[in-house]
Amino acid sequence: MGKRTALGLPELYLEWDDISEEEQLKRVDWLKGLGFSLTVVSSGGKSVHGHIHLDSVASFDDAFPVLKLLTALAGSDPAVVSKARRMRLPGALRPNSKRLRGGAATTEQRLIEAADHCYDLAEVRRVLEAEAKQRGWKVDHLETRWSEYREALSALPANWKSPEFAWEMDEAMAIAWSQARSNGGNDGEFDPPVEWRRTELELGWKIRHAEEKLFEQHGLAGAFEFVARQGTLIEKQEKRGWPGFEFAFVETAEGAEGQSPFSTVRESGVYSGNSLRLFAESNHFYCWASHRKGGLGEWAAHWCSYGVARPASPTPEEQTLLGLWLWELAGLDRDEFDSNLSEKENLDKELQAEQLDRFENAKKDCLQLREVLPTSVAELLSTRAKAFPISELAMLPPFLSASASILGRRYRTKVKVGYTEPMVFWIGRVGGASEMKTPVSRQVLAPLNKWDELSDQIEKEEKARQEDLPKDQQKKVPAARQRIASDTTFEGMAKSLTNPMTFGLVMARDELSAWIGSMDAYRKGGAAKDRPQWLSMWSGEGIDITRSGADRLIVSETAVSVYGSIQQDTLGGILSGEDAASRGGDGFWSRFLWVIPPYVFPAANRDESDITPELTRIYSSLDQISGEIEVELSEDAWHVFAKAADEFSMEAAQCGGVRSPYLGKLRGYLVRFAGWIHAIEHASLISKPGAGGSMNDIPLKISAESMERAVRMAQYFLNSFDTLAPQIGMSDIPASVAKVIELGGRQEKVTAREVLRRRWASDAKAAKELLLSLPKQYGRGRIIPAPRADQVVWSAS
Repeated sequence: MGKRTALGLPELYLEWDDISEEEQLKRVDWLKGLGFSLTVVSSGGKSVHGHIHLDSVASFDDAFPVLKLLTALAGSDPAVVSKARRMRLPGALRPNSKRLRGGAATTEQRLIEAADHCYDLAEVRRVLEAEAKQRGWKVDHLETRWSEYREALSALPANWKSPEFAWEMDEAMAIAWSQARSNGGNDGEFDPPVEWRRTELELGWKIRHAEEKLFEQHGLAGAFEFVARQGTLIEKQEKRGWPGFEFAFVETAEGAEGQSPFSTVRESGVYSGNSLRLFAESNHFYCWASHRKGGLGEWAAHWCSYGVARPASPTPEEQTLLGLWLWELAGLDRDEFDSNLSEKENLDKELQAEQLDRFENAKKDCLQLREVLPTSVAELLSTRAKAFPISELAMLPPFLSASASILGRRYRTKVKVGYTEPMVFWIGRVGGASEMKTPVSRQVLAPLNKWDELSDQIEKEEKARQEDLPKDQQKKVPAARQRIASDTTFEGMAKSLTNPMTFGLVMARDELSAWIGSMDAYRKGGAAKDRPQWLSMWSGEGIDITRSGADRLIVSETAVSVYGSIQQDTLGGILSGEDAASRGGDGFWSRFLWVIPPYVFPAANRDESDITPELTRIYSSLDQISGEIEVELSEDAWHVFAKAADEFSMEAAQCGGVRSPYLGKLRGYLVRFAGWIHAIEHASLISKPGAGGSMNDIPLKISAESMERAVRMAQYFLNSFDTLAPQIGMSDIPASVAKVIELGGRQEKVTAREVLRRRWASDAKAAKELLLSLPKQYGRGRIIPAPRADQVVWSAS
């Protein structure tokens, strides 16, 4: 029978060649302990064969992953995983060495015991995967890296198969992956023993735990002396067949007096290409790693603390081997530690699944403007959006920031005595290039630009008129009122705010990246004094600027809203950089509201719509304020607010990362939304032809209905945050996973080629593995048949 004529497997089988029959039968007993009944055959030579019978013939595609897992768990010969494998039957004759030399002697295959049960393949797989997971194995890695595993086993030193270590298949798996990687496997991710199958950070955590125990037991210098007396890693490598590393103690200073814990440098010889150093500093071990290419080579210039990956830092293999050794020296219970860490991992998986569910639910939310705005205003913005054409949600950011800046510091919303919120909104539109960002901004901000131009013109004309008068009759011309600040310095904007007639401003930028980027540049000294000022201004607080060679600028109260557009990848690069503040440490990220308008195909149309006159009437009505206005929540509105705010607070207490502070800021935005909606509702009424009235006629109590609209608005922005955060690396969900799922929601199918084209994976193999992981690891979608065998296609349904 050859590979082409084989149809499938009626059984799963095992064979051991390199250990004693006693050891082989121990492995059979282990399988029995898992609940399997086996047929066991002595080959008449050195090996024992095991057979697990299936209740039906299984296809190779279904059976091979299970057979590979069984082979690895039991330490069986990988050669049995073949479409044309021949397993000898009991009673048959096996030619021995004499027969091969022309003699007639043969050895009979002997039945040791017969199975009394046949099994469903899925049941076998379930039991084996449970056993693998209990050991901590990455089952999918075994399937995808089988060839590397086989190659690694063939290259292992003979002594790892000795009876002392033959049954330690966990370590055998670790060695196999390590060897696969060092022998040129381009994707041989290290798969360490059961209690070490963690991320690099957690490997470092284990190392640190062992270090602390050693320090605790022996003291700092004593711990080093103790480890030094245990020999070198080479001795451990020779005993277990571990890949070789150089191990060295390096003299270092300790404490303010510069005392050294040891006076000599101890180094072992080089055992293989990689090198490792270990030394003491601040009561912790730190590691250096480098690759020797003849001679002594050079040690890497970067360090690795607790396993956190940095350039030229120790590899996971190096950290794992070091950690295993230190744990043994410290006499720690690795099983107990691993059990605790497994519980943590399970919790992490639950949290990750929760975030993924939240992401998928959030991206379904598409706010309709009529849900939060008066019907006349919503229809006005929606009609103009259709003429572009774009989603009506793209109209919301500039309209919200522009209208709020007109009200400015003259209008606040009161929650209770001592707590009011200003009309300040930081809002950004997230989208791709050529999505009508500039035309939309120009349309919605057109009335403000026109008013600023008119104010500047009046100021210039008045200055010219004053210059024509005699000097004793000239008067100082008041500075023009400014409503929009775009390309200006912080000092220039502050100077505008000192004008009593500038009640509010909107910082409008076509591209937010430059503005946000400048907020990160402050750590290098460029805009060091600006970022804290901006954070204060979000709360409507004043600013005080004293710069060398310039007059002091003091503004007691501000109302500056921010609006602009940014591309998703650009935002991710800014907010997930090394600057901790950009990840929410100072609350900068959590102050922003984000709108992600659904994509609208830009079909050519003849719709003609210019809403500048209508917007001018609405903005003019908002501007009709004498003095200051403070509106507050009605009794019914208060209860609606309190319920939503408490829900946000409870949710913030249960989550971490940047989402928690965002929910905190959203409580304040709830009040601002309510005040803004209340103002827009009144302005829409008095802006109607013949209506009359001013903003001073606005009811001072906000209704429950307006508060409910504000809650809906806040929920949309929270969903936008939950949609955006995973795609820019601001959650526990890998950004590439979130992006593929989001794309699948729009076009149903995603290919590995498309993942690679969008640069969501480093190479074709990584792209395929990303798609394969979605159903296996995240339970999302399924892999569907592809046109070619080497292609991978993922479907969201």
